[in-house]
Amino acid sequence: MRGENPEVTILSSLQPKLLGPAFGEIPSDNSYRVSTSCEAFKTSKPAFIIPGNALLFAFPSTMYQQLQIANSQNNPKAVLGLLESLKSILNEECKTKKVDGILMDTSPFYAGGTHLAWCAADAIIIPVRVDEHSIASLELTLGLLSNPNRDFQTWNTRAGGRTTPRIAAIVMTMVGSKSQLRATPDRASRMYIERALAIAEKYSQLFDHQEPADAFVITDDFVSSGRISGARSIPISRLQIGSFHTVEGKRLQVNQSAARYQRELAYLASII
Repeated sequence: MRGENPEVTILSSLQPKLLGPAFGEIPSDNSYRVSTSCEAFKTSKPAFIIPGNALLFAFPSTMYQQLQIANSQNNPKAVLGLLESLKSILNEECKTKKVDGILMDTSPFYAGGTHLAWCAADAIIIPVRVDEHSIASLELTLGLLSNPNRDFQTWNTRAGGRTTPRIAAIVMTMVGSKSQLRATPDRASRMYIERALAIAEKYSQLFDHQEPADAFVITDDFVSSGRISGARSIPISRLQIGSFHTVEGKRLQVNQSAARYQRELAYLASII
């Protein structure tokens, strides 16, 4: 749906769900079939998408205002209903479309939309680039998920005690992008991976695996394969080695490295 302006987005459902009928009715059909926009999905099991909305950046103030009102009335049930508003919308859509699972893509910043996504999720996948900022963000994220004095757990308590989603995977990205050896992480990448693992071990209780190291997935910089996949809406798993594609006026070829990328992504899918 790149470049389109869909009439129905996730905000179309969240506003009436949180704020009432004055903001309209929840659409009876929240999602779009992916194969209508992406040919690569025509031969696979039906998949659907609920588009995001740029106005979600202004959503946190509205959401927390409603939560504060419910909390001031000492109404844990109302707080729980607000926190799980996205979850109830997605569960209803799952029943209607008869799908097996949901994958949510959220902002990397903790705000109202991300908060609701955490409340709707059973498990979380955290991508971490091999750089200083991303390592710091990983520790901040795990702290937010676990610290009883931080926002997420505070509202869980006010809702009567909600469970915390588990960490299904930490995906280290761009590994080896500066390496001089093919398919070999450079020294800086190895250092960042070790630091990420040390942070994960501090929060081992959050993980779906007994050993946090088992949740780590190492992925390359996908280079031209990633550019082709994004520009042409072809999943990396469907790229044909040796094929040529024109992206932004440049002719790019899918090289043998794509086979390695496909194995890395297949491994990620296998552990979640």
